[in-house]
Amino acid sequence: MKSLVPMTPIERFFYLLKLRLKNLYKLFFTTKFIRGESYFPEYRKDRKSKLRMICDQFVNIIKHAEPNNYYFLYGLDIKHREDNYVDYSEFMYYRERLNNPFSPKSTVGILRNKFFFGIVAETLGISVPENVGIISGSEIFILKDKSSVALTGYLQGIESGDFFVKDIDGECGDGVYHLVISDGSVTVDGKRSTCEELCNKILGQGTYLMQRTIVQHRAISNIFSKSINTIRVETVRNIQSGEIEFLPPLLRVGTGDNNVDNWAAGGLAIGIDLEKYSLAKYGFYKPKYGTKATHHPNTGVEFDGYEIPYMMESLETVKRFHNYFKDIHSIGWDIAITEDGPVIIEGNDNWEISLVQICSHGLQGEFDSYFKGVKH
Repeated sequence: MKSLVPMTPIERFFYLLKLRLKNLYKLFFTTKFIRGESYFPEYRKDRKSKLRMICDQFVNIIKHAEPNNYYFLYGLDIKHREDNYVDYSEFMYYRERLNNPFSPKSTVGILRNKFFFGIVAETLGISVPENVGIISGSEIFILKDKSSVALTGYLQGIESGDFFVKDIDGECGDGVYHLVISDGSVTVDGKRSTCEELCNKILGQGTYLMQRTIVQHRAISNIFSKSINTIRVETVRNIQSGEIEFLPPLLRVGTGDNNVDNWAAGGLAIGIDLEKYSLAKYGFYKPKYGTKATHHPNTGVEFDGYEIPYMMESLETVKRFHNYFKDIHSIGWDIAITEDGPVIIEGNDNWEISLVQICSHGLQGEFDSYFKGVKH
């Protein structure tokens, strides 16, 4: 559902009416919303009938204007499973309203611009990836030298190095290239390439930030070494107390030949126990890649009880960082773990709640308290 914040009440009414009618039509004339593999086959005997699933989705459309696109991921196809999951459209409405990115005084721009984000973080003594230069057009501004040179010539002059080239305000992993230069050979996203080919990909596509790739902690690399595996944790300013609260964290890891940990690219998302600082039993795939797993498919590492180093320090760091963004209600943080501690990759005001709930539990109680100020 698109943002409802800028709409007038009349516009919102007709938009939601149109959306309800559209989704009700799809519900009764397609099997899209009830067709899905169960993520909880161990309870196959307790699975709901197709008619019951249709009724569940009908109620969701009437109540929220949309079906529950995470119905099977949440395990709602299983009988007697408590539905205390925050609806996505409700979450989007409150997140946008409370973060208020449309305000002219908003500091959201600092989060969304990777270069500005790094400057602010370093000023506050928070570890972030090393910024090498800013790419615009066919040139790169080298931050260390404070000078601009031709991008192709600069890359060809590097004997060896491991870098990420990122769209400076890109989102959801879009516009990110992993560049490795070694003894004259070049690979981009794991494939043999040339400096010229990389330049042609990004030429005229906007402004990019070149960062040196971090070296992750061996305990994280042991799970899967081809990608930088990151912790995702959301901090929320409790609307009642004003204190910074945490939603359940999770670890994203790559799989197969992927050099990224993105869930949308086939990676796994695994919950992290906030008390033990260790992984939960299951890692979850996005539907088209599978359902869930207890071990990493490539390394065989068992998730249950696997300890995550520097977890406490990670939480303390993002809590301190969030306290400087007084106007932003909630932030989703991406954190890499090195041998020396946490490195904050980025902060996102436009984070999503679905993956958090998939890896932990329904968060309606926390949501009502932190976002609405409702006491249970």
